[in-house]
Amino acid sequence: YILLGVALFTPLGLAAGIFYLLHHMIVKSSLFLSAGATETRYGTDVLSDLRNRVGREPVLTVVFAVAALSLAGPPPFSGFFAKLMLITGAVEAGQVAAAVIALVVSLITLMSMLKIFNAVFAPTVTGSFRREDRLVAETPPTSLRLVAPGAVLAVVTLALGLGAQGLFDLATVAAAGLIDTTDYVK
Repeated sequence: YILLGVALFTPLGLAAGIFYLLHHMIVKSSLFLSAGATETRYGTDVLSDLRNRVGREPVLTVVFAVAALSLAGPPPFSGFFAKLMLITGAVEAGQVAAAVIALVVSLITLMSMLKIFNAVFAPTVTGSFRREDRLVAETPPTSLRLVAPGAVLAVVTLALGLGAQGLFDLATVAAAGLIDTTDYVK
């Protein structure tokens, strides 16, 4: 998505690419911090070993869900506005195929985030209650100290989505500087 904005090299494309770059740094950091908190807490990064955490990790579940949804791009998350601007910029530049590919990749991203969410946070649908599940149920949830950094970034990405115009205005100024380098050269 970032390279699409650069490849378009139009004011809207560059502004959208800059917006997406900022959005992406925040969202991916939140996801990595959530994954790190989970791995630190449970001692594994194997998805199947992390099954059935939603009831025990409500804060971590919400943090991951907000960041994952922002990465996938439905409204009101920052990913929606970043992708909308990129797709609009591609269509305006006559690059309809690029816009369609961006939409398809967005759908694939949503499916992959749902797969991870279901693998880690969705409750199992089995009648048995394994010994491992009982041990996990008896332990406290992940400490707020581990969840807080990802939570702060999840709130930031939501705020960027709700206040997209402000960041987009700044990205537009930056894009104008990339297109017309006269002031920079002076």
